Amino acid sequence: MTNTTTNSGKAWAPDVQGFVAADVLPNLLISEITTVAGAVEGDEVSLRVPTVNDVDTEFVAEGAEFTEQEGALSEVVVNTHKVGALVIVSNELDRNSASDLLAGGLARTVSNKANAALLGNAAAPAGMLNDAGITDGGALGDNLDALSAAVWGIAEAGANADYILAAPSAMADLAALKAGTGSNVPLMAEPVLYGLPVHVTNAMPADSILVGSTTAVVSAAGQVRVARSNDYAFNRDAVAIRVDFRSGWTVVHGNRLVRISTAA
Repeated sequence: MTNTTTNSGKAWAPDVQGFVAADVLPNLLISEITTVAGAVEGDEVSLRVPTVNDVDTEFVAEGAEFTEQEGALSEVVVNTHKVGALVIVSNELDRNSASDLLAGGLARTVSNKANAALLGNAAAPAGMLNDAGITDGGALGDNLDALSAAVWGIAEAGANADYILAAPSAMADLAALKAGTGSNVPLMAEPVLYGLPVHVTNAMPADSILVGSTTAVVSAAGQVRVARSNDYAFNRDAVAIRVDFRSGWTVVHGNRLVRISTAA
């Protein structure tokens, strides 16, 4: 007899429910600050995004021949990794709705881990802040000049800045900037600078700001998958709850990311 999901115990094929990541993890940065090009399943499977690089152009007189150019066809390869967590809850707690609360807590934990990896992962893949091509925007100082330079530097690199990330400590420094010496009027009355929303996240290193364009990073993001099994911990009269999320990214334009320090 062939073993299948229909004739084997439920522990061999627990129920799995999938959700759109941006819907259940509203603080998931990958859906906010990158270009999500698709989703893949498996560590060895890659998302391959075709790209067309610029080619030489020329003025052509009427009736004159065009100079043939090589087609600048290329690709961006995105490898993914999975983050997740598994907890065991007694059936008594499950009947008291503890499993629903835990599922939400696990989703938050997975989101925090995914955000930290996107920004600061050491390698395979390197986080956005560890990319060799990222621009060092220097120190903030006592005005917004560094932020202005970052926004227009990204424009010089061929894109539009569309977000600002700030660590809580950096946001405190921004909020403390005043309109002038002896003034109590803040330079930033709302969490918006140069028309860009300022997102505060503890996934950013302390005293750090990132100004960026979503075109700088191509990513892959799957569903958030929530699974539960009543059989995995059968001998403990318990329920197993698992949450996982697969994502990956590749920085393609490091010069469209500018990191600024607010450290004294």
